[in-house]
Amino acid sequence: MKNYFSPIINSYLKLINTIEEKAKNCERNPQDISLVVASKGHSWSEVEPLYASGQRLFAESRIQELEGKIIEAPKDVVWHYMGPLQKNKVRKAISMSALIHSVDSLELARKIAKCSFEASLTTNILIQVNTSGERTKQGMTIEECKAACDEILNFPCIAIQGLMTIAPLTEDKTLIHSCFASLRKLQETLKECYGAQTFPHLSMGMSHDYLIAIEEGATLLRIGSAIFA
Repeated sequence: MKNYFSPIINSYLKLINTIEEKAKNCERNPQDISLVVASKGHSWSEVEPLYASGQRLFAESRIQELEGKIIEAPKDVVWHYMGPLQKNKVRKAISMSALIHSVDSLELARKIAKCSFEASLTTNILIQVNTSGERTKQGMTIEECKAACDEILNFPCIAIQGLMTIAPLTEDKTLIHSCFASLRKLQETLKECYGAQTFPHLSMGMSHDYLIAIEEGATLLRIGSAIFA
């Protein structure tokens, strides 16, 4: 019999409670925040206890790893893709992912639209924005994102569901707040341009900074090491 009271489950349940408490303290509805478990580097057998505890939303950052887990996992698991996406892997990514978090260029969006059209699919995406300005981080600048949206919104078979960013790995909470606040302000600007129902999601916040992300309006939290460490 599998042990579903493992340290991983304890960490997971504690995380769920912490997210709920933080949301309430920020006067937010916890139901508006989804935990996306980043299962990179962990086999399905390691991840399965989370599924048994009710988690259904998982994300991978490598296509090969995503392929393997989809074969093993139950069909009701919802898979997101959040890693860098090479254009030659787009066809596989769109066939396996309910949402792609990491659309970091107009060219990649165009490729996704083309492949989706050919496959008779509509692919949900988030535009990745580099709000920190770090050269090591992928993503459009805020101005590039604004300029690209007109075109991407007119692509066939692609649906922008919001924005994504990655904050610096730092203890400087003011800097992290600034990065997340920049994404939220960009979302507000885009909603003013394209309608209140557009760009509903903000994917921001990982194991080291998700509490700040909740304060700044995150709807999707990408958390792995806080559960699996």
